[in-house]
Amino acid sequence: TLTPGKRDTVVLRVVPRPGADPLLEAAAGQLKEGCDPYRLVLPAERELLAEYYADELRSCLGPASDEPADRFMVAAPEAPMQFKAYDGRAAFDGERVSFRWFWTGASSAKWKAGDQT
Repeated sequence: TLTPGKRDTVVLRVVPRPGADPLLEAAAGQLKEGCDPYRLVLPAERELLAEYYADELRSCLGPASDEPADRFMVAAPEAPMQFKAYDGRAAFDGERVSFRWFWTGASSAKWKAGDQT
């Protein structure tokens, strides 16, 4: 689809078949617009080119393109090995999960319990 974007932009978005992408299935409609991997924001002056590519993509799709996929057709992204939040950091080394608490954000109970593995 091609839609107007913010501040002199257009948004070209591919809509995969239902059941084709494990990320979209897991997110279940909860992905924020800026996190959508099938969304491409272009300058408004590229609208004609975007329309051309949208039409070309549509013409390549067969009649089954609206039917649900019977299997994932896109590889799942790798899981993160670590992440950081306001109160601590969690990491996975392949065997163990560890939590390291930040004194600036962790509750007193977490801070007293100390880092965990």
